[in-house]
Amino acid sequence: MLDLVTAHPELAQPVHWGYLGDAAHALKLWKDANLAYLRLLFTDPQQADVLMLHHSGLRNILTRLRNETGDETEARGLWPFLAWQEKAIEIPTGGKFLLPIVKHGRSVLGGTLMLERKAALQQFMLCLYVDQAQLQERISFDVRVEMQALDADLFAAYLAEVSRRQSRQKFK
Repeated sequence: MLDLVTAHPELAQPVHWGYLGDAAHALKLWKDANLAYLRLLFTDPQQADVLMLHHSGLRNILTRLRNETGDETEARGLWPFLAWQEKAIEIPTGGKFLLPIVKHGRSVLGGTLMLERKAALQQFMLCLYVDQAQLQERISFDVRVEMQALDADLFAAYLAEVSRRQSRQKFK
């Protein structure tokens, strides 16, 4: 089923990716579950059916964010970042699934980044995905410059995590 929806992404809404992730998770197909959860979180975390979510790590992160922010939209907007930072999900190098969304979103924005918080977080998360998947050469803007402009504090946290991960790689 994952192969079908991957070949025809227009057939799936973000909430469906969550259900596919749950099915793969239940079957202990960790790689497929990760890819489906990635697609849910990075396309539209607002649509996640949290009551059905099997991934306890993702559920716990969202619960913590809700408590910290007191705002459901903000918590869900930050969810992909914390899920990545805490390694509840892994962004594979070269994963191109989100490229059309990134390119379309950026073309709609044009040169301006004056966005409401929800849209700014969504754009930030798409940039995070592009940076981690190492897809920079496939787009026409610098994702790190954009991330800095969208949310300087979140960008600083992102760079700190990238630096931590690079330091760990040196010692392996």
